[in-house]
Amino acid sequence: MLVSAPCLRVMIGERQCYKHMPAQGLEAIDTPAREEVLQFAVAVLSLK
Repeated sequence: MLVSAPCLRVMIGERQCYKHMPAQGLEAIDTPAREEVLQFAVAVLSLK
């Protein structure tokens, strides 16, 4: 059974800092990466 889901227009690029985040927390993420995460979170939260 297939379920349709909306397509997000925001993507998170693969960055090395994301790999360190679980161990080091938000300090491991630089400003551009934080902006990507914020835009992605807003896109997900705006889904209906």
